Amino acid sequence: MISDTQIKYLQTIINNEFDVDILDKSRKQDVVNARLVYSYILRERGCKFLRIAKSLNKNHSTILYLTRNAPFYLKQDEDLNFRYENCKSLFESRHSPIHDLTRRELLTAYMRLNTKHENLIEKNKELKKTIERLELLKNY
Repeated sequence: MISDTQIKYLQTIINNEFDVDILDKSRKQDVVNARLVYSYILRERGCKFLRIAKSLNKNHSTILYLTRNAPFYLKQDEDLNFRYENCKSLFESRHSPIHDLTRRELLTAYMRLNTKHENLIEKNKELKKTIERLELLKNY
């Protein structure tokens, strides 16, 4: 769960990178792009649409639109993608996603990974047996 302090820190990063105030009501391209990057980073970290919207004084549907279209905009605009990567890097260097998880969430994630690992080992064994059978069939 992302704290209010982390949200404020990300706002500062975004405001400095884009030289705007993301809370400004302006529809200028720089402000809109800054909000897009801000929303997308928070959404990637698991923040709910409503919480992001409240932090920007916007409607949740605005955030939904921004985050759904962000990959397209980032792919099309190299400068925007560079700024996004820069902001994300700065934010995550101080606030790693792992630090946001509770002990229970970490344990659950570990158990899921462990189960997936065990399943992959079993599938690997099955594939090896199938390959061996195919090799034997080749000899006949």
